[in-house]
Amino acid sequence: MSGMGEVKIAEVASEKSQNKKVKELAQMLVKDHTAANAELKSIADSLSIPLDTSNPAAQQKLEDLKIKSGKEFDSAFLDEMAAGHQKSITLYEAARKTATNKSVASYIDKTLPVIKGHAEKISRLGGGKKETSRTTTEPPPPTSQPKRK
Repeated sequence: MSGMGEVKIAEVASEKSQNKKVKELAQMLVKDHTAANAELKSIADSLSIPLDTSNPAAQQKLEDLKIKSGKEFDSAFLDEMAAGHQKSITLYEAARKTATNKSVASYIDKTLPVIKGHAEKISRLGGGKKETSRTTTEPPPPTSQPKRK
């Protein structure tokens, strides 16, 4: 489900982003995730396992992204991709520990490095690095105790 949702979101980013590097990343995500999704579907079909293609959460995230533009869009897209890829890495690593089917294990071994590579590229572009900003005008708390006279 997440791979299919990421393809739809990345398709929007490849068209909507004005940042060349974000656009290139989005195009790479579409290509790589489409290939991975096709391979996973083939494995699932061979094992008679139906894949749930509905993903209301991804659809909502897609709708939220569509109303953004410019740097706000790029930032939201990169943060969404960072979170999604980190979640996928965690799930794939856990699945690899318990995978008994050779096709499934092989798929994970082939796909996990690609997902990790995506996560690194997303991070380099600033995804997942939301800075917290102060909402007050108060100075930051002191880092050391003031000296007493």
